[in-house]
This record gives sequence, C-alpha cells and structure tokens, in this order.
Amino acid sequence: MSESKEKESITGKVADHYNLKKSLGREARHSSRIIYLRSFNNWIKSCLINDFIGRLKTSNGNSNTELSVHDLGCGRGGDTLKWAKNRVNRVLFSDLADQSLAECQERAHRKFAHTSFVHLDATRDCIVAKMRELELDAEPCDLVSSQFVIHYSFESFAQANTFMRNVARTLKEGGYFIGTTTNAYEIVKRLRQSDTNAFGNDIYRVEFDAAQDKEHFALFGARFEFTLDDVVGCPEYLLNFEALVRLAERHGLHLIYRKTFDEMFAEYSESDENRKLLKIMQALMPYYPSGYS
Repeated sequence: MSESKEKESITGKVADHYNLKKSLGREARHSSRIIYLRSFNNWIKSCLINDFIGRLKTSNGNSNTELSVHDLGCGRGGDTLKWAKNRVNRVLFSDLADQSLAECQERAHRKFAHTSFVHLDATRDCIVAKMRELELDAEPCDLVSSQFVIHYSFESFAQANTFMRNVARTLKEGGYFIGTTTNAYEIVKRLRQSDTNAFGNDIYRVEFDAAQDKEHFALFGARFEFTLDDVVGCPEYLLNFEALVRLAERHGLHLIYRKTFDEMFAEYSESDENRKLLKIMQALMPYYPSGYS
C-alpha cells in the first residue's frame, strides 16, 4: 500500500469509528464502567469553556455581548448545551464524521440564532474554502474549541499545519483557541515502565507497534492504538506540545495557557460555582467493578 493510501485508510478508520458508534441511552451511560471518567472530562471542558467565554465577555465590557464559536471536531454535539448555557449567538460546527455531524445538527436545532455545519477533514481540507463553496458565512469566530481531537492531526506535519491553519482562519484577532488532548508525556512515561510496547488494564489499553523505540519518537506520525472500554478503539498519535506551539506561532497564535488536568482541577475547584458543578456532574465519584469488596 502506498503512503497516501495508508494515510487515507487511517482517516477513514477514524471517521468510521465515530460514525458507527451508537449513542448510548441514559440507562446505558449510567451503567458504563467509565461514566465517572467521562463526567470528570466533561467537567474539565465545562470549566474551560466557561472560563474563556467569561474572558471574552469581560474584554468586551458587556456580559450580554453576542459571541460566536467554532466547535472544531464537534462530533455528535456533546458541547452544544455548554454553548447554549453561555448564550453564544452563532456556532460553526465542523467534523470529519458526517453521521455524527448530522446528529449534532439535530441537537443544535433552534438553540442558536445562527448555525453552520461543515463536513470536512480539518487536517486536509481548507474550511474557509469549504464554507465559500457551500455559500456559508465565513466570518471568523470569537472562540475556536477543539476537544480531544487535535492529536489526530499529528499523523504528519502537513496535517497538523493544515489543522492549525483552519484554527487561525476561523478565529478573530483577539479571540481564543482552547482545547483538550491526550498527554503524550504521560503516555511515553507509562510505556517506558512497561515490559512490552503496551500498557493498560481491563478498561483501557495503549499499544504501540512492536518495533517502536521507547527512547525515540517521531515528531509526527508516532502512532498507537487506543481502546477505552466501549467508547474508543482507533489509531491515535502522540502530540508533541512544543511542535504544536511552533505551528500555532506560524499562524499568528501565541500560547497563554497550558495545564494538565490535575493542574486544571486544582485551579478550577477553588471556585464555589465549579465545586457545585463538580457535585452535580458526579465528576469525582469512584467506580467499583463487579466483585469488588
């Protein structure tokens, strides 16, 4: 298989994974072994989004100012309610998986004054060109949010560069780009502690190719297979954060905030409002597997 076809098959595999994954009902979600992990991740995202929406409103000097958001890699629209609660006026939703995007469109129906939906591979396609082709409003947004997505772009330099170009071209001057991603340093640390080229437990597993040198990783294309219970099961890539910062600067973006989830929890949990949300979302509940005593 040629290099280009190999890359196409990986992109297709990721899209197929999220298209074929069925939405869980309320009962199924609450019986999931990773329900509290998902709740904690969702709490982190909520705090992050509330924080930077608040910063935008403060900088504009008007808490009722109309704001616009690009939800880059929106999936099924899991953050739609967060945008609605923050009274965002206009939302651009974009994603690689067309069926997920269609479900997102149903979730977002009538929640915002203006919405646009763009199906594209943000690591390969130019979103502004796509929007013009679809005759959509291509005006930049106040905030670009990409949650648990950007590491997929680190398959190659060209893809990561295209992704960051799409971020920059849909972001207003003075706006914010926020996101969450896997911690490559933690992954590498755990891999080096393993006797094999894999680590995990009965809920998650990270597995690199047997030929992967544990001491040296490619800047781009450091691929591993990640499985997480019944939620994730597809190839992902290590994200070199220093490389990400350089790419961002290449497109006029500058780093203002970088923290691990541990650090974010310590910071955000100081707020009474966030602690209340933590309790409501049951984001710190322990999970006890069957047979545990």
